[in-house]
Amino acid sequence: MTADDLYGAALALMAESRDRAKGYRDKLVPLVNLLLAGAYPAEQALRRARGHPPLAALPHIATEGEELPYREELLAGALPYGLAGMLVMDDDPGKANYFNAVYDAALAALSPADFVPVADCYGGDGR
Repeated sequence: MTADDLYGAALALMAESRDRAKGYRDKLVPLVNLLLAGAYPAEQALRRARGHPPLAALPHIATEGEELPYREELLAGALPYGLAGMLVMDDDPGKANYFNAVYDAALAALSPADFVPVADCYGGDGR
C-alpha cells in the first residue's frame, strides 16, 4: 500500500471525494510520517510475533507514491483511521475523536504481547 492508497482509504472513511478534498493533499506526506512513527512499536511487535526481521530504523517517506513498509494488518486496519482523524481534526473535532479512538483501539488489538523470560532475582523455591 502506498501513501496515496492510504489517503484514498482515509477519504472514504471521511465520506470525501478526492476532488472535494484537495486541501488535505499537501498534508499527506508529513502526516503519514507521523503515523509511521506512532505505529512503529506495533509494527515491530507484529514482525517479532510472526518471525519476520525487524525494521532497521523508523521508516520515512518523501513522496505519496512510496510503498509503506508495514504489515497489511496495520495498513488496512489502523492507519486509515489515524490519517482520517488527523485530516479532519480542524474541520470536525467529533469525527476526529471517533477516528482517533478507532485508530487507538486497532493499534492495541493489532499489537501482540512480547513475552520475555524473567530472571528470579530473589532466589528461593518459587513460593
